[in-house]
Amino acid sequence: MVESSGRVSLRPLSLDDVEQMREWSGPHEIEKYMGRKFDGDSAQSWLEAVTGDPTRRALAILDETGRFIGDIELEHLSWGSRSAELRICIGLPAYWDRGYGTEAVLTLLGDAFGRMSLAQVYLRVHAENSRAIRCYEKCGFRKEGVLRVGGRRRDGEEELVLMTMSRARFFAMEAVRQARAAVAAAGEGGGGVVH
Repeated sequence: MVESSGRVSLRPLSLDDVEQMREWSGPHEIEKYMGRKFDGDSAQSWLEAVTGDPTRRALAILDETGRFIGDIELEHLSWGSRSAELRICIGLPAYWDRGYGTEAVLTLLGDAFGRMSLAQVYLRVHAENSRAIRCYEKCGFRKEGVLRVGGRRRDGEEELVLMTMSRARFFAMEAVRQARAAVAAAGEGGGGVVH
């Protein structure tokens, strides 16, 4: 299944995608915030574990040309509470700060709150990761609190910001986005009243 929204498409991850993701886990910002997800696992075994887990849904993010640029995942899916945790990684730095992450998150949220009928999606983000926090806020996530946890850093604790999005808030924001798009489209069509 391919889901599309503007410049971004989402589809199930392939083995080739996972091999590319392994290259992204280098000694820079991605590893700093995401860690090394493949330690000790082959690409094949990691992909089989993810696709075989009913509490996870991992997808490839493609740009408008079909190029694989990142991955996005709902994990800890709980059908009882109708909730899941969101995780995203745009692996190619050339695509950072260009809106691709925002579009991918909004596309996945549309499916999570629509077809999957989830009630809430939450995430944890490093407090110092301002790029990601801006993206999540633009998508409508709200900060709920700060978690202090022992982490990978040498100085001990890390601060993670807990953020949430509800189904009702998402659809209210979608209605506003669609109304704005309709007004913009009507303005471009020259159908306005001339005084």
